[in-house]
Amino acid sequence: MLSEKLATVAGQSYMAEMFNDGLFYLHKGNEAEDIFVRNRFHRSAIVNFCTSGEAAMSTIVHKFLMKNESSLEEDVDIELLKALNGSSNTPENFVTIPAKIYTIERLMDKKFERNTKNKYRDLTKIRNKIIHFSSSYKSEIYSNKTVERMANVAPEIVDVFITELFKLYGHNSMDGFQSKRTPSY
Repeated sequence: MLSEKLATVAGQSYMAEMFNDGLFYLHKGNEAEDIFVRNRFHRSAIVNFCTSGEAAMSTIVHKFLMKNESSLEEDVDIELLKALNGSSNTPENFVTIPAKIYTIERLMDKKFERNTKNKYRDLTKIRNKIIHFSSSYKSEIYSNKTVERMANVAPEIVDVFITELFKLYGHNSMDGFQSKRTPSY
């Protein structure tokens, strides 16, 4: 019963929870001596850090659309709000990371700093190579310790990206997002 209550409290900010999971897997990966175990944890860290960034983008877009619901004129924005409220499927124009970033910049009428955007896109490219199988990806992911290197820079990349995202939205509060570099469980 206690663990259910703690899970309910911890799950209040999906973006913060996924970031925390990324920290957990990064820590485990950096402690592991076996290369296969290291890779397993580093892959999981990257996936969770990227999920944190995606959750943040969806959160901000949802807040923006809800705040401006009465003045929405574009069908694409109305459909996106329906999807984020869970009453329809996510529109094609909000599925990929570039599409989500474009939507945010369009809605906020502001741009991400190019370097911030590019670093986050590069991280999500590695994430996509981890998740979407192709025999050619194995050498790309594991050569030159790419997974380990990207997992170790992922907290900073995602922290900067989410911080800038909230600033684009005009908020300094980050909905429970924590940027300390050790997992809290």
